[in-house]
Amino acid sequence: WGSVMTTNATPAMETLSHSRAFARARGASLIELVLVLAIVGVLAGIAMPRYASASGRRRLTAAASRLVSDLDAARSQARNTSSPTTMTFGVGTGRYSWVSASVKTTGTSVDLAKSPYEALVSSISVGGDADLVFSGLGLPDTAGTVVLTAGVWQIPVTIDAVSGVASPGALANGAKVVEKVADEVVVVK
Repeated sequence: WGSVMTTNATPAMETLSHSRAFARARGASLIELVLVLAIVGVLAGIAMPRYASASGRRRLTAAASRLVSDLDAARSQARNTSSPTTMTFGVGTGRYSWVSASVKTTGTSVDLAKSPYEALVSSISVGGDADLVFSGLGLPDTAGTVVLTAGVWQIPVTIDAVSGVASPGALANGAKVVEKVADEVVVVK
């Protein structure tokens, strides 16, 4: 009717064997835990500066995009209302604002020093003052450059004198210039 399997091990021996295997597999020793924590600590120490640097680059790139967009909005407002629009920059702060001569409101104000940008206007070169004026045709009174800073990173935003179009430049970190080429970051010395 069937075969009966027999072993030489007694039930007590099988139980002892299972309890030893269970004892080995049920936990890690203190040395193993300390070793794992040390490895995790070293990896975190390596990753944190890279994360902070990448975060600063992302914030600064976003701030430059916001500034380019706002410069375009001010230029468009000047064209749409056929009246001058003045952008005023606060050097050393993240603040800038613009107001149209024909619009009877307080204008628009932006603070890049706040989250999510956390960037500052570190310098501005627009004809010797901190104001950039777009004529009623949307043309700037002068070419200019606004430099934004976040941590060690800087990015210039240039305003073309003929068209008034603003465009961000290359990221810079100290003496290194960083360019984004086909979604890859390339360091140019």
